[in-house]
Amino acid sequence: MISSDRTYKPKVSIIIPVYNVRQYIEEALDSVINQTYKNLEIIVINDGSNDGSEIICDEYAKKDNRIKLIHQKNSGLSAARNVGLDNMTGEYVAFLDSDDVFIPETIEKSLSALLTNDTDCVVFKRIACKTMKNGKLKKLSKETILPKVAEGLYPKEEILKKIADRKMNFAVWNKLSKREIWDNLRFPEGTVFEDLYIVFEMFCKTKKIFVIDDVLVLYRLRTGSITMTASIKNIEDLTKSWSVFYDFIEKHTPEIFDEDQLKKTRKIQFHYLIIDYAKILSLHSTEKDKILSLMKENIRSYECTINIKECSATTRLVYFMMYNHPELLSIFFPFCYKFYKKIKQYNIKFFKKEFC
Repeated sequence: MISSDRTYKPKVSIIIPVYNVRQYIEEALDSVINQTYKNLEIIVINDGSNDGSEIICDEYAKKDNRIKLIHQKNSGLSAARNVGLDNMTGEYVAFLDSDDVFIPETIEKSLSALLTNDTDCVVFKRIACKTMKNGKLKKLSKETILPKVAEGLYPKEEILKKIADRKMNFAVWNKLSKREIWDNLRFPEGTVFEDLYIVFEMFCKTKKIFVIDDVLVLYRLRTGSITMTASIKNIEDLTKSWSVFYDFIEKHTPEIFDEDQLKKTRKIQFHYLIIDYAKILSLHSTEKDKILSLMKENIRSYECTINIKECSATTRLVYFMMYNHPELLSIFFPFCYKFYKKIKQYNIKFFKKEFC
């Protein structure tokens, strides 16, 4: 922990994009203004909210002079984060999504770990939560805690390998980093799942990373969030972002990643291509035929790089249905996949080895 008599108390910028989250924004802002570490610059970007979130942001900015409130027309999460990066003055930066919650010691513990270990970036753990009827957050199974990495100091190459092995999550909102990491680095605008595009670039600009074995952020699972909404654009963006993710691994094998990791990532990429194909197939849209055709070409290009028999049961089943019974797949997939995700969320052992 940072001692009370320590003279060096650097400013930490916390960037919070806000768009139509009236039900959650107060809890998120309270979790930041009540941090035990006080030298904060809280940059709140109201990204064109029209549900009352903008009014709440105004009220909080009047109550706490550490809040730098920026109103802009709706431009998307990436653009809002980039505005925050362009306006920050802190020596260190953290991100918080407006429906998530920091615990009171998040910044104090993460900054102390960063300074003590003389590192460029600190990664802390998150646990998935859901909102109960009384509005309070309920933590889900301990199996939802990420990253699944022991506490310690790691060279960037080791962290990159753990991301490839899916032991380290790719989100930016469970990390504290030096501001210079973000020099000439910005989120790609106009796309969803932007963290997948940027996580490797971010870590490549570090030398070493410290992982804290504490849950310091509560990650809210909610219907209607950007990443939980099924649409052709969202699925397209996800497919493209995963491609960027896996292209990086291919490009840096064997320099960083070994052949086993490359083989595993190809199987995971193939799995997600299959699942995304089924998602679009089940949507009611006149735009989907052209996209499905392009996706099938992409799937075929991966078929020659993997052994389908080594893929998960889910992958093999959806693959078989895609080619042999697409009409049945389009009908039953939404119900089966929703059930599957719900079961995996609570870590039913039968599904533990699946990818999705």
